[in-house]
Amino acid sequence: MNFLTSFLKTIQASIYSPKFYSQLKKSPFQSSFNYFLILAFFLSFIQVIFLAYPLITQTPKQLNFFANAIVGSYPKDLEINIQNGQVKINQPEPYFIHFSKEIPKPNLTDLENLVVIDTNLAFSKSV
Repeated sequence: MNFLTSFLKTIQASIYSPKFYSQLKKSPFQSSFNYFLILAFFLSFIQVIFLAYPLITQTPKQLNFFANAIVGSYPKDLEINIQNGQVKINQPEPYFIHFSKEIPKPNLTDLENLVVIDTNLAFSKSV
């Protein structure tokens, strides 16, 4: 008998089996403790599967939607050229690409734009 079959039979007996409980008095404490730990791990594993399933199935759909929204928000009249590490665009700078309806503005930040292109100013992490 393999481990899983034996464990499942122990679970079945622990639900209601007078014979199981009469033998339990004679068994060492460590066997009960091991059973408890394995049962807790088994139930946690089942719960993680049920919680992770929506995340696993929805993440690719959300990433695809977000990628399509980013591509859809790219302005048709904007050309970006990179030569010798220098970026040049065909629009007056600074050039702002705002959040679209498909990509809503994050609620917890004070960001105004999705992208700002300004090659005249030095890079800064501050908003």
